[in-house]
Amino acid sequence: RLSDEAEVIAALLEAKAHNHRLEAYRDAARPLASELRERGEELLEADNPQEAYPLLRDAVALDPRLSGTRRLAEEARDATLGIIAKERDSARRKREREEAREERAREREKNRPRRKKEGKNPRLSPNRPAPEGPDGPESSPSPGPLGLPRSLTSPPALNEPPAPVPEAPQPPAAR
Repeated sequence: RLSDEAEVIAALLEAKAHNHRLEAYRDAARPLASELRERGEELLEADNPQEAYPLLRDAVALDPRLSGTRRLAEEARDATLGIIAKERDSARRKREREEAREERAREREKNRPRRKKEGKNPRLSPNRPAPEGPDGPESSPSPGPLGLPRSLTSPPALNEPPAPVPEAPQPPAAR
């Protein structure tokens, strides 16, 4: 029985070299790879890439399907070696989209006309003129659009009875 983690990892990698499709290998390697990834992530968050890199490297070696772990291992390696990593194209495009979106928002805000804020709603203001009464201009027979009386051009009010139909002139009675 192997007691040291390094020995277990070495034995699993040797077994992988012989046949990586064995179910017994996958059952032993995948949980260990997940555990190594978690510990490596914790060390990266604690800003300790020198100790995180071997854990993440071994996790990728045990389970190469873990592309996120591979990226973390690359970041840890770059930090350990002091390499300034090239920005990935997808990350660069995302950053550029965000910057362009923020710039457009700033331009819209700058060009948007400002409304003067009044303290009160004008509809509720006590200085608002009173609605027109029956003696007001709405009830006068002033011509509406096209020179027709307003009663013919404006829609009827909801609660008003329809206007009476004018009677046609009667023809003279025949004698």
